[in-house]
Amino acid sequence: MKIKNNKISNIIGIIIILTVVLANNNFFIKEDSNYQTGKVIRVVDGDTAVIRIKNENQKVRFIGMDTPEYNPTMNISDPWGKEASEFTRNLLDKQIVYLEKDISDTDNYDRLLRYIWIIPPKEPNNPTHEEIETQLVNGILVRDGYARAKTYEPNIKYQSYLNEIEKDAKNKKLRLWS
Repeated sequence: MKIKNNKISNIIGIIIILTVVLANNNFFIKEDSNYQTGKVIRVVDGDTAVIRIKNENQKVRFIGMDTPEYNPTMNISDPWGKEASEFTRNLLDKQIVYLEKDISDTDNYDRLLRYIWIIPPKEPNNPTHEEIETQLVNGILVRDGYARAKTYEPNIKYQSYLNEIEKDAKNKKLRLWS
Protein backbone atom coordinates (compact mmCIF):
# COMPACT_ATOMS: atom_id res chain seq x y z
CA MET A 1 0.00 0.00 0.00
CA LYS A 2 2.83 2.36 0.88
CA ILE A 3 4.55 1.75 -2.51
CA LYS A 4 1.29 2.51 -4.33
CA ASN A 5 0.88 5.81 -2.42
CA ASN A 6 4.48 6.77 -3.28
CA LYS A 7 3.81 6.11 -6.99
CA ILE A 8 0.68 8.26 -6.87
CA SER A 9 2.58 11.03 -5.07
CA ASN A 10 5.36 10.86 -7.68
CA ILE A 11 2.87 11.02 -10.56
CA ILE A 12 1.09 14.00 -9.00
CA GLY A 13 4.45 15.71 -8.46
CA ILE A 14 5.44 15.17 -12.09
CA ILE A 15 2.08 16.53 -13.29
CA ILE A 16 2.50 19.66 -11.13
CA ILE A 17 6.05 20.25 -12.41
CA LEU A 18 4.99 19.80 -16.05
CA THR A 19 2.05 22.18 -15.58
CA VAL A 20 4.31 24.88 -14.10
CA VAL A 21 6.95 24.46 -16.84
CA LEU A 22 4.38 24.57 -19.66
CA ALA A 23 2.56 27.57 -18.15
CA ASN A 24 5.82 29.53 -17.86
CA ASN A 25 6.64 28.79 -21.51
CA ASN A 26 3.35 30.22 -22.86
CA PHE A 27 2.13 26.73 -23.82
CA PHE A 28 -1.43 27.47 -22.72
CA ILE A 29 -1.70 30.88 -24.39
CA LYS A 30 -4.32 30.85 -27.13
CA GLU A 31 -3.02 31.89 -30.55
CA ASP A 32 -5.07 34.02 -32.94
CA SER A 33 -4.26 34.40 -36.63
CA ASN A 34 -4.46 38.20 -36.32
CA TYR A 35 -2.11 38.43 -33.34
CA GLN A 36 0.97 36.95 -31.77
CA THR A 37 0.49 36.36 -28.09
CA GLY A 38 3.24 36.95 -25.58
CA LYS A 39 4.08 37.65 -21.99
CA VAL A 40 5.76 40.91 -21.01
CA ILE A 41 9.05 40.02 -19.35
CA ARG A 42 10.16 43.59 -18.65
CA VAL A 43 9.49 47.14 -19.75
CA VAL A 44 12.55 48.86 -21.20
CA ASP A 45 11.02 52.35 -21.35
CA GLY A 46 7.70 53.98 -22.20
CA ASP A 47 7.46 52.56 -25.72
CA THR A 48 9.61 49.43 -25.66
CA ALA A 49 9.31 46.11 -23.83
CA VAL A 50 10.85 42.67 -23.83
CA ILE A 51 8.08 40.20 -24.61
CA ARG A 52 8.33 36.41 -24.59
CA ILE A 53 6.86 35.16 -27.88
CA LYS A 54 6.98 31.45 -28.73
CA ASN A 55 9.61 30.76 -26.04
CA GLU A 56 11.89 33.56 -27.24
CA ASN A 57 12.40 36.97 -25.63
CA GLN A 58 11.93 39.71 -28.21
CA LYS A 59 12.52 43.42 -27.83
CA VAL A 60 9.35 45.11 -29.11
CA ARG A 61 8.93 48.77 -30.08
CA PHE A 62 5.36 50.09 -29.92
CA ILE A 63 4.52 51.79 -33.23
CA GLY A 64 2.41 54.82 -34.08
CA MET A 65 3.58 56.80 -31.07
CA ASP A 66 6.69 57.91 -29.20
CA THR A 67 7.35 58.48 -25.51
CA PRO A 68 10.09 60.72 -24.10
CA GLU A 69 13.39 58.94 -23.53
CA TYR A 70 14.35 57.57 -20.14
CA ASN A 71 17.51 55.59 -19.46
CA PRO A 72 19.05 56.28 -16.04
CA THR A 73 22.12 54.12 -16.75
CA MET A 74 22.99 56.44 -19.67
CA ASN A 75 21.89 59.51 -17.70
CA ILE A 76 19.03 60.21 -20.17
CA SER A 77 15.83 61.59 -18.72
CA ASP A 78 13.61 63.70 -20.96
CA PRO A 79 10.69 65.47 -19.29
CA TRP A 80 7.92 62.90 -18.64
CA GLY A 81 10.24 60.04 -19.71
CA LYS A 82 10.45 58.48 -16.27
CA GLU A 83 6.70 58.82 -15.76
CA ALA A 84 5.97 57.26 -19.18
CA SER A 85 8.28 54.33 -18.36
CA GLU A 86 6.65 53.81 -14.96
CA PHE A 87 3.15 54.05 -16.46
CA THR A 88 3.99 51.43 -19.09
CA ARG A 89 5.61 49.19 -16.45
CA ASN A 90 2.53 49.41 -14.21
CA LEU A 91 0.25 48.71 -17.18
CA LEU A 92 2.16 45.81 -18.72
CA ASP A 93 4.60 44.15 -16.34
CA LYS A 94 4.16 40.34 -16.48
CA GLN A 95 0.93 40.69 -18.52
CA ILE A 96 -0.18 38.54 -21.43
CA VAL A 97 -0.51 40.80 -24.49
CA TYR A 98 -1.57 40.50 -28.11
CA LEU A 99 0.87 41.86 -30.68
CA GLU A 100 -0.32 43.10 -34.05
CA LYS A 101 2.01 43.64 -36.97
CA ASP A 102 1.47 46.42 -39.48
CA ILE A 103 3.73 46.48 -42.57
CA SER A 104 7.32 46.42 -41.26
CA ASP A 105 8.50 43.56 -39.09
CA THR A 106 11.52 45.20 -37.42
CA ASP A 107 13.26 48.55 -37.13
CA ASN A 108 16.95 49.47 -37.63
CA TYR A 109 17.72 48.18 -34.12
CA ASP A 110 16.18 44.72 -34.82
CA ARG A 111 13.25 45.41 -32.49
CA LEU A 112 9.90 44.00 -33.53
CA LEU A 113 7.47 46.77 -34.50
CA ARG A 114 4.01 46.07 -33.12
CA TYR A 115 0.75 47.43 -31.82
CA ILE A 116 0.20 46.01 -28.32
CA TRP A 117 -3.31 45.02 -27.29
CA ILE A 118 -4.21 44.26 -23.67
CA ILE A 119 -7.52 42.89 -24.94
CA PRO A 120 -7.90 42.31 -28.68
CA PRO A 121 -10.79 44.13 -30.39
CA LYS A 122 -14.04 42.27 -31.05
CA GLU A 123 -13.57 42.69 -34.81
CA PRO A 124 -9.82 42.40 -35.49
CA ASN A 125 -10.05 44.00 -38.93
CA ASN A 126 -12.25 46.85 -37.75
CA PRO A 127 -11.49 48.01 -34.18
CA THR A 128 -13.52 50.88 -32.80
CA HIS A 129 -12.10 54.23 -31.67
CA GLU A 130 -13.00 53.26 -28.10
CA GLU A 131 -11.10 49.95 -28.35
CA ILE A 132 -8.03 51.73 -29.72
CA GLU A 133 -8.22 54.27 -26.90
CA THR A 134 -8.83 51.80 -24.06
CA GLN A 135 -7.39 48.40 -25.08
CA LEU A 136 -4.45 49.28 -27.35
CA VAL A 137 -1.42 50.20 -25.26
CA ASN A 138 -0.20 52.54 -28.01
CA GLY A 139 -3.53 54.41 -27.79
CA ILE A 140 -3.63 54.41 -24.00
CA LEU A 141 -0.18 56.04 -23.82
CA VAL A 142 -1.25 58.77 -26.26
CA ARG A 143 -4.66 59.19 -24.57
CA ASP A 144 -3.09 59.75 -21.15
CA GLY A 145 -0.49 62.22 -22.45
CA TYR A 146 2.57 60.00 -21.98
CA ALA A 147 3.25 59.73 -25.73
CA ARG A 148 2.98 61.73 -28.91
CA ALA A 149 1.30 60.20 -31.93
CA LYS A 150 4.12 59.70 -34.42
CA THR A 151 4.00 58.30 -37.93
CA TYR A 152 6.53 55.62 -38.82
CA GLU A 153 5.77 54.90 -42.46
CA PRO A 154 4.73 52.52 -43.84
CA ASN A 155 3.18 51.49 -40.48
CA ILE A 156 0.10 53.71 -40.44
CA LYS A 157 -2.80 51.34 -39.78
CA TYR A 158 -4.06 53.24 -36.70
CA GLN A 159 -2.35 56.58 -37.28
CA SER A 160 -5.50 58.64 -37.87
CA TYR A 161 -6.97 57.30 -34.61
CA LEU A 162 -3.78 58.02 -32.68
CA ASN A 163 -3.59 61.55 -34.11
CA GLU A 164 -7.19 62.18 -33.02
CA ILE A 165 -6.52 60.75 -29.56
CA GLU A 166 -3.48 63.05 -29.27
CA LYS A 167 -5.65 66.10 -30.08
CA ASP A 168 -7.91 65.19 -27.16
CA ALA A 169 -4.92 64.82 -24.81
CA LYS A 170 -3.60 68.22 -25.96
CA ASN A 171 -6.99 69.85 -25.40
CA LYS A 172 -7.10 68.37 -21.89
CA LYS A 173 -3.48 69.53 -21.32
CA LEU A 174 -2.43 66.09 -20.10
CA ARG A 175 1.18 65.49 -19.03
CA LEU A 176 3.28 66.18 -22.17
CA TRP A 177 0.79 68.85 -23.11
CA SER A 178 0.56 70.54 -19.67
